[in-house]
Amino acid sequence: MLANNSKRNNLIFFDGYCNLCNYTVDFILRRDKFKTFSFASLQSNIASKLLSEYGYALDKIKNLDNVVYLRNGVLKTKSDAVLSILFDLKGIYKISYVFYIFPKFLRDFFYKRLIFPIHDINNKVVGFGARTLENSNPKYINSSESNLFKKGRIL
Repeated sequence: MLANNSKRNNLIFFDGYCNLCNYTVDFILRRDKFKTFSFASLQSNIASKLLSEYGYALDKIKNLDNVVYLRNGVLKTKSDAVLSILFDLKGIYKISYVFYIFPKFLRDFFYKRLIFPIHDINNKVVGFGARTLENSNPKYINSSESNLFKKGRIL
């Protein structure tokens, strides 16, 4: 899936063993109308070669478990990679750039979390829950309690 002319531009490295990562690649491919992106598994030889050229130690590359985006000769990881990929998809996805108003440490905190809405009995969204996708704490996070969201009553 690696195009020769894209070796240094718009190359997405992803964890080839991760189902969510593979779904994300499918999501991008379905929406990449201009054939902007090329893809390489983090476990591939091209990933080892290119990422080490950009300063990643080989042992660090083998343990990467997030998306890495090579864009205009600059490596982006985690939330920076996701936001840049969405921006480069064009169309409505460009609006994702608004999330750069949040500091990187905050965006990256949510990067490794699956976020889902919490509905009340009338199917109205009253809060959000999140579960980490890695071995970090806290494992689950819910919205703070409010007049709309009372954890003991809703969950």
